[in-house]
Amino acid sequence: MKTAIKEEWQKWLKENKKTISRVEENSRRTERRLGNSLSTEINQIVGAAAAQSEMLAFELLEKLDMSAEKKLGIRRNVTVPNLASLMFMVEEKDTGGKTKTVLLTGDGHHLDILKGLEMQKKIKIGGSLRVDVLKVQHHGSEHNLDREFCKRIIADHYIFCGNGAHENPDLKVVEAIIDSRLSGEHQSTHREVNQPFKLWFNSSSENTKTEPENAAHMKKVEDLVESYRAKNQGQPDCFYLKNSNFEFTI
Repeated sequence: MKTAIKEEWQKWLKENKKTISRVEENSRRTERRLGNSLSTEINQIVGAAAAQSEMLAFELLEKLDMSAEKKLGIRRNVTVPNLASLMFMVEEKDTGGKTKTVLLTGDGHHLDILKGLEMQKKIKIGGSLRVDVLKVQHHGSEHNLDREFCKRIIADHYIFCGNGAHENPDLKVVEAIIDSRLSGEHQSTHREVNQPFKLWFNSSSENTKTEPENAAHMKKVEDLVESYRAKNQGQPDCFYLKNSNFEFTI
């Protein structure tokens, strides 16, 4: 995989210099607003990576047959750079001595995430795990997780980093996560499955009004979640970003 990543990365860098320059400039503007000062070398790496991620996602969607029934978690539909995402779990004790956990999944595939957790003894083979926060992988793409992953990894807080572009977060993914927590054939067997949980979306139909297609998809996401809430005494709780940022305490 290392050779494949290196060759694809070098080829992509040569073919997409303009896109990289555009993203680098956006990154520099963000730095100035935040008061940070990244080195030129780091900024170039960040710009190239962000640009590649943006374009590869678009190219992948163009290749898909959108008329076919969507199946979740097909690994071959995940690009090599996305499979090489950095994925890690953060653990820290709070003032009361209780360990808090955040699972950051990047753009990785659920099989690799589960294998890593098993190798590090964070989850038993075939077992399940509860974390405080799960960042849903790859903007909630249908290629990066399946129902089995949703049943094995549950969270108090699920974060979706997608703004409706390319139909992410995918409706089937949102549905699979909610189903894994509520009663039914897809419910997780974890002992804490019935605890309250919350979905956090870093976008909404309101703050994507300037991009009608994105706004239309986010409205579908909102309607889907509200349909579950109406049938399940307000579960799951949810948050849609309408400003520029959000924060919460775990």
